[in-house]
Amino acid sequence: MNLTRSVDRSAQLRRTIGINRFNVEGFFRGLKEDESDESYQMVERISALRKKIAEYRLMLNVAEYQAAINQDVEHKLDFQTYQEGLDSALIEKRIKLQSIEDEISHLTDMMRKNKNFSDYIEMKKVYVKDPHGGDPIRVSKSTLFEYSDLEDVNAARKSMLVAERNVLKREIAAIEASQEKQIALLNLPTADAELTSRLANISGISAVEVNSMLSKLYKEKNSISEALKSRTKQNNTWITDAYKIISDYANELGIPFDYKIDIFTSNLKTKSGTILHKMVFIYKLAYIKLLSRKLGYPLPIFCDSPSGREVRAETITEMLGVLNRDFSEHQIFIASIHKYETVFDETQIFGTDGTLFDEPTLFDLPLQK
Repeated sequence: MNLTRSVDRSAQLRRTIGINRFNVEGFFRGLKEDESDESYQMVERISALRKKIAEYRLMLNVAEYQAAINQDVEHKLDFQTYQEGLDSALIEKRIKLQSIEDEISHLTDMMRKNKNFSDYIEMKKVYVKDPHGGDPIRVSKSTLFEYSDLEDVNAARKSMLVAERNVLKREIAAIEASQEKQIALLNLPTADAELTSRLANISGISAVEVNSMLSKLYKEKNSISEALKSRTKQNNTWITDAYKIISDYANELGIPFDYKIDIFTSNLKTKSGTILHKMVFIYKLAYIKLLSRKLGYPLPIFCDSPSGREVRAETITEMLGVLNRDFSEHQIFIASIHKYETVFDETQIFGTDGTLFDEPTLFDLPLQK
């Protein structure tokens, strides 16, 4: 066997299974053999509307994003990239550092000149006349008016500026280090800024207009869907049979009477726990019975991990008992860590570490007794 070709077939089969969704209405139209042009056109139109709705939802996302960008621009928010932000911060801090350096230099020069002047006056032994007639007063640092206070103020101011300068130098060094790291990285911020700008400049997309069109598309799709559902139900005895099968199993498995049974519902998951588990099981049993009757032979049944955290073991045993009793002519495959030997009299157990589609295939494995 060619392993590569087999794996390719397995992958193709998985993709095929994944893209073929089960549609209840289509199922019952198929049982009814409704192949009319009108039904076909309605199905195609619904499919086209779904695609168009998906497109408009994407456009709505763009419109809302664009509106958010424009709103931020109106509030003058900064859309600089990270690199541009670093450059801007670096320039700002360097300008501030230069200003502080200039002031420190000016203070240093002024303090030096003041000291030179006071030293010169003291050296010359200059005296001034006492206005009150006392002895002449010698000019010195101690007799100059507020000279000491001025020196203290200048020294304190210089100390503050030096401390601020040192902080700025550390911040500048940190920014420069960040810039060096940015050089080694992909320039994603620049690409982001470019895309943001391009999205902001897209014209002709209005969230109001897109929402209006979406509303029309949804309305048309819902209208056609309801018409198609009515057409599917019209004179369709298969639906009547399905409700009968589901109702009988619901009574047997103890589904409360107030739980409305609707095979066309899309809100089955609003149920929870054991009720949800049982209803899904019952619906699928009905579909299997009807399709087997239509085809004229029993379909194989695959049951993947029937046990659940919200379902008691007794409930699982009860459900599988129904399967064993009413579907004994069918091949039943159960993927589980449990053997359920108390439910099924005749079982063949296969052990595998892979999946159903892996090599070797499930059917190549030896039976375990």
